[in-house]
Amino acid sequence: MKKPLALLVLAAVLAMLAYNYVTTGKLSLLPARLSESEREVAALERHLEGARQRQAQAQRMAGVGGLDTSREYAEASQEVERLEQAIATLRRKMGK
Repeated sequence: MKKPLALLVLAAVLAMLAYNYVTTGKLSLLPARLSESEREVAALERHLEGARQRQAQAQRMAGVGGLDTSREYAEASQEVERLEQAIATLRRKMGK
């Protein structure tokens, strides 16, 4: 009886950790209170990671398949640059 209860508690703790990491980008048990600016930065950082992944994917496709992915790479590069600038601007406003 104690073993299933312990597994249930462990699963709940892991679920809370995962939820907090996905929503805040920080590994914590209790949800952190983020300001609006901090939430914006976290969202922009998630978008930035996606743009970097698209950029890397375009490079891989060009290398492996010999496909012309220059447009996709250029678009992803522009998005990476735009997001990095937006993050830097928000961080300057926040004083970080």
